Amino acid sequence: MVKLKTKKNNWILLGLVAICFILTIVLYPNLPDKIPTHWNFQGEIDSYSSKLQGGFMIPIMLLVFYPMFIYLPHIDPHKENYKKFEGAYETIIVAIFAFMTSLHVIILLAAMGYNVNITVFMSIGLSLLFIILGNVLTKIKPNFFVGIKNPWTISDDEVWRKTHRLGGWLFVIVGVLGFPIILVDSRFAALFEVAGILLVSLITAIYSYILYKNKIAR
Repeated sequence: MVKLKTKKNNWILLGLVAICFILTIVLYPNLPDKIPTHWNFQGEIDSYSSKLQGGFMIPIMLLVFYPMFIYLPHIDPHKENYKKFEGAYETIIVAIFAFMTSLHVIILLAAMGYNVNITVFMSIGLSLLFIILGNVLTKIKPNFFVGIKNPWTISDDEVWRKTHRLGGWLFVIVGVLGFPIILVDSRFAALFEVAGILLVSLITAIYSYILYKNKIAR
């Protein structure tokens, strides 16, 4: 079974989960009956949840994700490969947990009446997340749960490697470009980040298909 390589990372994840629960429990008596849980690309709140659902949604999600991320490698047919990218796998998990924890803080602040610029937060958060993921993507070995997975990358190790190398560069480029766009218009930056991930997904899918077809045609 593949577990987190260091106890430090294990405690970081549990600490982030605890922070989310503690913040909600401490603030719960002062939270309004309805909590904002969704914003449009203009940064305007367009959806609310109940106090209970909105306050505990992310903490419970992270509590469920924690054992899932740790034990998924155990049921992966390529579980032996996880030992080859343990550091990258841990980095991805910690980055996702940190992003979700930050989002939870933003939601609670908005619920408490603070003027939160969600488009700035999402733009900066996604840019950082894409840069981190792009830097570790090239280290990920073939598996069924993490990385750019499609019929062509799963079927061939060389296609997997080359596709992840391209995907890593594209993720970093999208993340880096996001920062100057934030200075111009954070609303457009958030839209750019979402469009960027869709474009990267499309490009890597087409690229992996071409690589695979060229290889079997040799």
